[in-house]
Amino acid sequence: MKRAQSIGVKPLYNRKNKLIGFGQEVTPGSTEMAAQFFKALGYEDGEFWYRSLSAICHGTAYGLLGHLKMVDAQDSDLKALEPHLSVLEVANVAVLSVQAYLGAIEFDSRLMGWDSQDVAQHRQEFQVRMLSILPK
Repeated sequence: MKRAQSIGVKPLYNRKNKLIGFGQEVTPGSTEMAAQFFKALGYEDGEFWYRSLSAICHGTAYGLLGHLKMVDAQDSDLKALEPHLSVLEVANVAVLSVQAYLGAIEFDSRLMGWDSQDVAQHRQEFQVRMLSILPK
């Protein structure tokens, strides 16, 4: 930090006085990084999927309500919410999860200077296989 300040670059702090960047550059958040990562894998809507899965994992109402259906409660005039996941939703999560895992290995391989073609090929083949079994 002293070096940055010595050349006139000001540190940026958040409200909790935590260093988050220098000058105009700030550390990207997890959502932004996930969006960039999925975009690099060829998924333009990766941010949407990341936000959706995050909302479900963190138990937020908007994340959970999309996966519940209202049904008649037994022996009552009331309604109940039952969990509902379609095969397509589960398949989408599986494809994105494996693609993200293999994509991270592929990018790490490139970063380390290793041959990443095998991983890239497995990632492509997996995607083709998964998409071929999805209901149309």
